[in-house]
Amino acid sequence: MKFLVYGNKIVLYLTLDEYDKDSLYSYYLDEQLIKKDKITNFTFNNLDYDTSYHICVLKDDSIIFEQDIITSKKKEDVIVKVSDNKGNKVITEEIQSFLDNANSNNRIVFPKGTYLCGALFIKSDTEIYLQKDAVILGSVNAKDYLPKIKSRFEGHNVMSYASLINIGELEHNNVATTFDVKIYGEGMIYGGDKELRKDMLLLEKDHPVINDRFRNRLINISNSSNVIIDGLHIGKSACWNLHPVYSNHIYIHHCDFVSGGLPNGDGIDPDSCHDMDIFSNVFFVGDDCIAIKSGKNPDGNIVNIPCYNISVFDCLSLGSHGFAIGSEISGGVYNVDVFNCDFNKSIFGIHIKTTLKRGGYVKNVRVKNVLTSTIQIHSVNYNDDGEPAGTITEFSNFSFDDITILGDSIGPDGRTYELDNILVDGFKDYPTFKDMYFNDIKIKHKKGITINNATNCVINNVKEI
Repeated sequence: MKFLVYGNKIVLYLTLDEYDKDSLYSYYLDEQLIKKDKITNFTFNNLDYDTSYHICVLKDDSIIFEQDIITSKKKEDVIVKVSDNKGNKVITEEIQSFLDNANSNNRIVFPKGTYLCGALFIKSDTEIYLQKDAVILGSVNAKDYLPKIKSRFEGHNVMSYASLINIGELEHNNVATTFDVKIYGEGMIYGGDKELRKDMLLLEKDHPVINDRFRNRLINISNSSNVIIDGLHIGKSACWNLHPVYSNHIYIHHCDFVSGGLPNGDGIDPDSCHDMDIFSNVFFVGDDCIAIKSGKNPDGNIVNIPCYNISVFDCLSLGSHGFAIGSEISGGVYNVDVFNCDFNKSIFGIHIKTTLKRGGYVKNVRVKNVLTSTIQIHSVNYNDDGEPAGTITEFSNFSFDDITILGDSIGPDGRTYELDNILVDGFKDYPTFKDMYFNDIKIKHKKGITINNATNCVINNVKEI
């Protein structure tokens, strides 16, 4: 059992080893039963500040967690008051002044309204609360995101336009320099969407570009530690919506992500990060809802920073390409747990992918009690520019338990795709796909199970439903 403490709340959540879909979990606060249900996480809200509470969690009749937890000290609310909160003019400097002047004893509160701005930069020890119907709205003018910042996109080190929300500054040493940032509430963070991308393309028309790699993310988290994003409506980015890179102890929960059909409209892209928990989020996005990455080809191998200890649970796709690992995995990915998720309304469902040039590895992936459209583990023929890494990707030690495959493979545009229920397709001349175990697999529309060029790939107990 893990927990987060901030504001006047305590958030508790399970690990995969504690999770059982048939068990009841009872959450007690000072000996009083507050909730009993088949749930992966629970939040005690509206608690007193700076107060010790005795927390106890039972799995069926057995205690799995018991501890006294002290809530956060109450901070002084700094209310954002600006010259315009109707979205009629860009007020970047006004908002930035609140961010710059606040200290660790403050909580910056955005009341109901629309706050139109360009790039904002968040320092350590910043807490931001967005009230219901408060909208931080990104400008559609690309110049509002200048100067450019160091960034990483699809494994390439680039100078991109600054994000709408910038936490930390990128350095390839993997050392965190920004700490303790919390952005939560009931409000929205929306980007400039197609109009912003169009304006960025216009500004870059005289420069060679590949796949718009100069585009900004909506929320960029670089070289940061202990960052919480909670309860927000996030979307309409000109590119990926939330991109943590070279960061650790990142917690993203109870948010919904929306993107409107743009290329690379991913929800969350953990990139050479570790110790990251993603739970109770909803995705309706134009690409992967979550895509775990660690660099590309020689650059990824040279930087050599893996993505590891990533937990994804209780997440729902309402339309996406699915949950992905890759294809940029040159620095390696390991220890990924996925459980109690619904990825059925997606094209690829669970998608673990690489290319012949990529190198790197993906190891120790555990998937349990997931509803999905399909499982695809294979190489792809896109995003393959650049020099080869010089090594062949290794995929090993994957387990899939209690998986329901409905085989719908429907994209966010409503288009239907015909894919195998399970595809494992390794490299013909290289035995690097190995030790994959599938157990208790339920299939509704039997389109086939294809295993090619894989060693010790075991499938047990497949049932049609």
